[in-house]
Amino acid sequence: MKFPNGVVLIHIEALENQDFCTFVDDLNRNSIPALVDSRPNPGPQACIEWLMPTAVMVGVSTGFLNEMGKDLYQYLKKQLSDLTTKTMKKPRIEPSVYGTSGKIDKNNPYSNAFSIYSDTRAGDKFKLLIPKYSLDVDYSIIVGAYLDFLHNYELGIVSELDIGFDPSKCVYSKTVLVTFNRSTNQIEWVDPIPSKIRDNVDAE
Repeated sequence: MKFPNGVVLIHIEALENQDFCTFVDDLNRNSIPALVDSRPNPGPQACIEWLMPTAVMVGVSTGFLNEMGKDLYQYLKKQLSDLTTKTMKKPRIEPSVYGTSGKIDKNNPYSNAFSIYSDTRAGDKFKLLIPKYSLDVDYSIIVGAYLDFLHNYELGIVSELDIGFDPSKCVYSKTVLVTFNRSTNQIEWVDPIPSKIRDNVDAE
């Protein structure tokens, strides 16, 4: 499914929250098309942890970013950064994840509660992995870097290869996982199978 023009927020029914409606209403009032929707609470899932849909997903259409003026673009950055921070700060926001021995990383640094998705040129999806809540994490920097990446991606300034992803070699799924590298201040591709788990799978 291709994201509609603008921004869409989808949350599981158990996480109904006024912040989501406020976020969408504020965007619409400022001429950024946005909508909010819910989906049923998930049951058991058989997939790699980082590829699972998060409890809250925000979809941003890449083409729409380049139609924005500078002020509106900065406004979207702030609103999405604020929503990310508010959501990640909520107590017990992280879903409990269970799996067979060796398949789940207890030290997984990324959230299963919140993520940001966007379309790729090939019709796949970028998924920005958001670090779990910590006072050391500046979510505004992460969100800003991701939106800047999408803006440059749509302009053709950067491609999947520039972030370390080779579509011809990586065929695990239709989701391209990316994360913010604090050392380089850049968005980078991340292997959906963490090395520790890959080693366990290969050993079986």
